[in-house]
Amino acid sequence: MNGPQRRDRSWPTLLGTAVLAALFTLAHPSVFSAGIHHMPGIGLAVSTWALIGLGVFFLGTVHLRRSLPFLLCTALLSATYAIFGNDRLRLMNLPVTIALVALSFDALAGRVPPTDSAALVNLLRRLFLGVPAQLGAPFRMIRDARCFRDRHVLRALLQGILLCVPVAAVVLLLLCSADSIFAQAVGRLFGALVRFDSGLRVWQLLCFLFATLFLFSMISSALHWQPKKAAEPRRALSELSLGMLLALLSLIYCAFLFLQWTQTALPASAADASVQARSGFFQLVLVAVITLMVVLPTLSTHGSSRGLRALCALAALLTLGLLASALWRMFLYIRGYGWTLLRAVTLWGILAIAVALLAALCKCLRPSCRICNFLTVFTLISWILFNYANVDARIAQANVSAFQRGTLPELDTQYLGELSPDVLPALKALEGTDVSNEALSLEQRFALDRPCWYDWSLSWRRIDAGAQSALLGRWELASVDGEDTFSPRFDVWSCLEFNLDRTALFSDATGAKTQPFTWTLSGDLIQGAGTHSYVYGLLHNPSFSFKGDALEMTFQYGDNIFEYRRASDVPQNVG
Repeated sequence: MNGPQRRDRSWPTLLGTAVLAALFTLAHPSVFSAGIHHMPGIGLAVSTWALIGLGVFFLGTVHLRRSLPFLLCTALLSATYAIFGNDRLRLMNLPVTIALVALSFDALAGRVPPTDSAALVNLLRRLFLGVPAQLGAPFRMIRDARCFRDRHVLRALLQGILLCVPVAAVVLLLLCSADSIFAQAVGRLFGALVRFDSGLRVWQLLCFLFATLFLFSMISSALHWQPKKAAEPRRALSELSLGMLLALLSLIYCAFLFLQWTQTALPASAADASVQARSGFFQLVLVAVITLMVVLPTLSTHGSSRGLRALCALAALLTLGLLASALWRMFLYIRGYGWTLLRAVTLWGILAIAVALLAALCKCLRPSCRICNFLTVFTLISWILFNYANVDARIAQANVSAFQRGTLPELDTQYLGELSPDVLPALKALEGTDVSNEALSLEQRFALDRPCWYDWSLSWRRIDAGAQSALLGRWELASVDGEDTFSPRFDVWSCLEFNLDRTALFSDATGAKTQPFTWTLSGDLIQGAGTHSYVYGLLHNPSFSFKGDALEMTFQYGDNIFEYRRASDVPQNVG
């Protein structure tokens, strides 16, 4: 009964995935467009929830209770796209989200929860083999559709197309000749088609087709994929060879830790400490990963050997010492240069590796202990909690606090501007300091960099209304290419005014309002188009700064750098 029912649900599921793919393709700026400056946000979160709903609809609710933990983790992780705005962290979450969706579909299909090594291997095999194998499922559904199986229906469709095209062309020509208003409307339509960016639309069509096939195949492959049965662990290497390797690693680690403890000189300054920390941190973490790659398979295949378990325990203990050294180096580096997202993620990685080494020690003491289940759950939950810690806000708070205490010599506001508006509350504490203007300029830069609705998140609500209107108002020209004396030209206007209704005016030296145009924000660009279809082009990289108490705006227009100053007789925040 489940088979026919699922076949009846195939077409609605395919239609739903096509709607999600079209939403992403049309709402999220294309990689070839000037407006792409952010990863998907609330749109991706809603799309993921809708995709989970389609999976439940297609696969059924028989195993829904067993799949609830995976569905909950997927919903929580995808919700971070709607809450926080760090694009780098969103990119890191993307493969994790895809894997969680696949886990949820496996659980809905009645498969064993993938919390052991064999099930995880089967999950990877399904993602890389089973999903591509189902990419042709929609084409097979179309081939089996009635309109293609019944030649009479197909012939009728072709006849209808052949009749509609010439008749519609003749009717349009007659109506255009009969009424000038209709002719102008049709002319504007065909003019828009002429200006149609065919290359971009072809790329969007390809993205739409691929996204539709990929999403539908993820759901369909969960039903049709047949995982291989878990085989007994194979002893590819003998106990002697593995014992030699573990003993050699332990000896090298002992020598390294001994020299670190007795011979390493303390750095003379904070800068020397930072350089020393950065030079060896990642190497130590990589060594710890190599140890795990040796210890965990050895415990899985030779867990009955007490000698190998003892060597594994020794190697794991010494590697924990290496991790402690790496952690000390990282804290030295953070003390010299502050927190960044990469350093925070790296510390989470150290924690995950340390927990894996401690789990390996437990398995050395109790070979029957199933540590894969624990490590999978811990890694997943800790990563979700890491996302909900609002990393950008924590980074800004730590750096601002260290800067105010004097332990951080310089606050890198340029890096904070690469994160998200979650850093803004921490910067409020800098009011009245030398970098307060930089903090205000950073908020105005975020206000100009507002994403489209699909990429939006709650993080952007932290921008004050005053900063959102920083662009609005009347600006007076101060310099061109750094020169405050310049000869008047057609494209050099004394005043530039942005209005709340998305219109703007260039004014000449006499103050006459001429050359009106409409403007839109697209990432860090201001796109302007004249009311008489005269396109001004793009104002590149608008930025704000303070010179004394005067707010200035600098941007590139054509080959020149223009600097405008806020007019003194116009309020700084308009509307």
